Amino acid sequence: MVLFSLTNDSETQAYYFQQEEKYLEFFRYLFKKNGHVSIYVYCPELASKRKAIFRFLKPRLNKQEWSLFKKVKNNLVPHNGLFELKSLEHLEIFAKLSLRELHFSNFFFEESVLIGNYELSLPLYCFEESYIKECQSKANEVDLFIRTEKAEWAI
Repeated sequence: MVLFSLTNDSETQAYYFQQEEKYLEFFRYLFKKNGHVSIYVYCPELASKRKAIFRFLKPRLNKQEWSLFKKVKNNLVPHNGLFELKSLEHLEIFAKLSLRELHFSNFFFEESVLIGNYELSLPLYCFEESYIKECQSKANEVDLFIRTEKAEWAI
């Protein structure tokens, strides 16, 4: 079920786009923090070559996003649903698909894992407590909130 549609719910669309930029800023932070290490994105549905996925996504992405999605889809070779990303631009298209609830992905950074989820609630798993504190600081900077619980954090 798709809860966000660019075509028929302008209030939801406006809210998601407003929030989306905050989340993208957080993804950019994680990308930068990750250094030169590749990021892995698990999205088995997008790894398939099914045309239904393309027909579903095309009207929900603007021209620039659609062009980038096709480029990513054609140039990145997934291994069992896992894409290796070395570009912020590629990371952002996967992030947008998750944030808009079009196709969820799991994002594997060197020190953390961010899980695509409904209603802009993305669980963040970290290996070190100090890392989550740094992430909390950045989340606060971009007006996001990380709930802290034992072994799991969500933004």
